[in-house]
Amino acid sequence: MHAWTLSHCLDPLFVSITDRCSATLSTSPSRSPSLISQYDEEEEGYVTGSGEWDEAFELVKVRVKIHFEDDVRGMALDPAMPYAEFVARVAEKFDAAPGEIGLKFKDEDGGRVSLRDESDYEMAIETARESAKGKPEGRLELWCSRK
Repeated sequence: MHAWTLSHCLDPLFVSITDRCSATLSTSPSRSPSLISQYDEEEEGYVTGSGEWDEAFELVKVRVKIHFEDDVRGMALDPAMPYAEFVARVAEKFDAAPGEIGLKFKDEDGGRVSLRDESDYEMAIETARESAKGKPEGRLELWCSRK
């Protein structure tokens, strides 16, 4: 393959190339000469970070909205918080013991799912992760009741 710079090209078709692009003429045995153009992407404002449009962030916080009787409370939690600590903190908000309350969370379909053990809790955190849509903060909605 032989490459020619634009200054070597005499074809009037190539004269209309703007000064914001660099161009070379390439030839190949199977095709006629073609123009290969490379725009200065930084000048055009298209170059970003790693080049990916939707860079995912690690979930670092979950904002929890808790409904209990006529009360609505909120709290923030670290997604790595253990299930037992989570239940204790929710119960403390309503002056109850962890064994005295029942919990349900709103899933991605809008349904209420019982939150009774570690695997339910992991599913709730995953729901918060999905609600974050790649951002570092997710949301979770809970309904709390006395047993």
